[in-house]
Amino acid sequence: LINTVLAILASTVVTFALTPMLQGGKLATVPVQNATLAGGVSIGATANLVGPFGALVIGGLAGLLSTVGFCKSPFFGDVDTCGISNLHGMPGIFGGLVSVLVPFMYEGAKVNAAHQLNGLLITLFIAVFAGRVAGKLLLLLEDGSEPFNDAEYWACGDGCPAIEPQSPVYPRGDLPDMKSECERIVEHSWATSKFGSVAILILALVVGCFLNADLDLSQAGSTDQSSIYNFYVGVALMMFVGFGYLMTFLKAYGLGAVGFTMYITCLGVLFAVLVESYMGKGNLAIDFLSLLNGNFAVAAVLISFGGLIGKISPLQITVLVVVELFCYCFNKVFLLQQYSKSPLIADCGGTIIIHVFGAYFGLAAASALGPAKDDKDLNASSYTSDIFSLVGTVFLWLFWPSFVAGALPAGAGQTTALINTVLALLASTVVTFALTPMLQGGKLATVPVQNATLAGGVSIGATANLVGPFGALVIGGLAGLLSTVGFCKSPFFGDVDTCGISNLHGMPGIFGGMVSVLIPFMYEGTGVSAANQLNGMILTLCVSVSCGWATGKYLLLKLNDDSCEPFSDSSFWICSDDGQHKEQHESTAMGSSRGALTRQPISDTRHAEGLSSSESHSQLAGRIDNVEGTLSAQMSRVEARMLGMEQSVSQQMARLEAKLQGVTGSEYGPAILEQLNRIEAQARVAEAGHAKPAATEAAPVGPDTQLRKETLDEVLSQLKRLEEKLAPQDSSQATDGEVQAQLSRIENKLAAVQSRLPNMSRMGSTTSLGGVTTGSSQSVVPATRPTAMSPTRTTRTVQPGTQQASPYLHQYRNIG
Repeated sequence: LINTVLAILASTVVTFALTPMLQGGKLATVPVQNATLAGGVSIGATANLVGPFGALVIGGLAGLLSTVGFCKSPFFGDVDTCGISNLHGMPGIFGGLVSVLVPFMYEGAKVNAAHQLNGLLITLFIAVFAGRVAGKLLLLLEDGSEPFNDAEYWACGDGCPAIEPQSPVYPRGDLPDMKSECERIVEHSWATSKFGSVAILILALVVGCFLNADLDLSQAGSTDQSSIYNFYVGVALMMFVGFGYLMTFLKAYGLGAVGFTMYITCLGVLFAVLVESYMGKGNLAIDFLSLLNGNFAVAAVLISFGGLIGKISPLQITVLVVVELFCYCFNKVFLLQQYSKSPLIADCGGTIIIHVFGAYFGLAAASALGPAKDDKDLNASSYTSDIFSLVGTVFLWLFWPSFVAGALPAGAGQTTALINTVLALLASTVVTFALTPMLQGGKLATVPVQNATLAGGVSIGATANLVGPFGALVIGGLAGLLSTVGFCKSPFFGDVDTCGISNLHGMPGIFGGMVSVLIPFMYEGTGVSAANQLNGMILTLCVSVSCGWATGKYLLLKLNDDSCEPFSDSSFWICSDDGQHKEQHESTAMGSSRGALTRQPISDTRHAEGLSSSESHSQLAGRIDNVEGTLSAQMSRVEARMLGMEQSVSQQMARLEAKLQGVTGSEYGPAILEQLNRIEAQARVAEAGHAKPAATEAAPVGPDTQLRKETLDEVLSQLKRLEEKLAPQDSSQATDGEVQAQLSRIENKLAAVQSRLPNMSRMGSTTSLGGVTTGSSQSVVPATRPTAMSPTRTTRTVQPGTQQASPYLHQYRNIG
């Protein structure tokens, strides 16, 4: 278990560090989605045989091999859809070869090198031979369907539109200065690649320190009984999924939120285990409690990252992880004395140690950096990003009890902490939902629901194993109230705090710390010193603020990359060109703006559309440019969607014809044929009327008339084919009441189709067809067909007293 965790941590850090070097200075999603897992593939054969150092080396080399494979695609690139050669094939062979070498590297390993090699070769031979045979069989069963298209086998509705790549839209047709643009890209690529070099260097130093590490297996027999692995999984899910998705509220920074959270967690756990073990125990003996404490330490960094997200580069993130974790471990071990027999403070759930420290370290660093410059309204959310953020909230809510009680010894205290944490979360959630409409004009808001619902878990951490159920509910309810008011009114750090960590971790953390100061006066026999609790909280605040401000002022600020656009994934990631990121990037009116979404008061962002009195003419011109760019992008998407709609209708017509072919074997074929014959007769009457217009009126002829004639001819030919297929059926078949009712419904549908065939609408005794009026002296001016690429609907001119023809595209969709 431990070696697998270490190997995956190493492969993840290597992937994040190496990808910018191979991708022109930017991170790419494909290696991050896949190569980060290569360590788990390669370690499988030797996970129970090697030590921590071996696990890190195997994981790191597997990540390197897989990352190079995904970036350069040396093998099977033309046939391997998901890149299984790079994630499973090459790392699997590498892990197998490592197992061949293990007997020569580790004494006592009960492994035969020859057997390992033979097993690897036999497995390769069987896999390749059987795979080739299976491929030939699949080739015989190929049905000619369109590849990579859900619509071939799934009823997708209109959820599978063809999305065309969007070309850059420049306001008013102005092109950028290409020379300065190229210089910016080169400078930015160099800076991002430098991040990779620094990350590789740090990982190499950490792995070198693990050379003398040992596994502490003294408690291995009680791992299942203590449930520590289950607690570890819960806390790890909070880090990767909970924190990661909670911060996806930024509409153009989803990759950065989830991706950088993953990178911070993997690098941070390795570094924290190393530093905290040496500081607290004097040696590097690793067990699951060490990994759990590493995740607790990373939680403090992720909290700080919440205040800085979107404003710092990967290199600055790496520096933040290393510096903050060192300060965190120093505060925890030496000032709060958590590794001594009598710790200075009681804080089983990290209210003071983690939340207060992480929040005010991040806020101090953010204050030193200052607000983001020229964020172009990207510091805001959209409807979709808010939903993803709520997913993170749910994961944090569900696994927060593991975070609070996971480090406690099994027993009554741990059970008490688990129950009280759940009660506190329940109370803060109900208070948040109840209070938000009172502060937001009668409506719920996503920002408090995403965050303040978790405030009970923050505040209860210091006293979860000390208070009773009533106390837990009161603490959780008051924490929810404090956090909700903070998010709705944003009294502190509104201009620099991106995620609102002051309102979720800062103020509820201080409130929970103050409650722990009062506990000795409210509950007897707790063994808690009020003075120590107060001193511990003051020390933590002083260390976090001073270290955070110094880190921001003298490290992060000096590493600031002015070429990076804040709150935009495109600054550091190779983004898919499906138009979705560009839409989020350019649209400023989409979704609910959160002001500087420094989680400022939501009520302040509910301004009426229009220009504020303080806006200058240049600002107005900028807004006009933004609107023009947004409209241009939207028009392009509408054109692509209309073209895809026509293609979808054609496909539906083909599928409909294929379904109608199945009617041949039905016992109700003759009855259906009778209905179709009646429709055909009516259609022929309409055709005759179309061919012979009234003598008193000249028949207007145009592209629309010809198109309607062709449409009618096509319908008639389809009816003819149906008649030929259904004619051989026995017409003596009896039908029951249900069949008659079904046929009546079919007749009604066909009648509706008939009414939509080229404008066969009745105006009294007058029939209009394609702009030609029969039986009347009135004429309808023929309308031109709106093309699929036309962004506007064609206006049809109709003479007084006549009925306006419906748009062709609407008829086409109904016929389909």
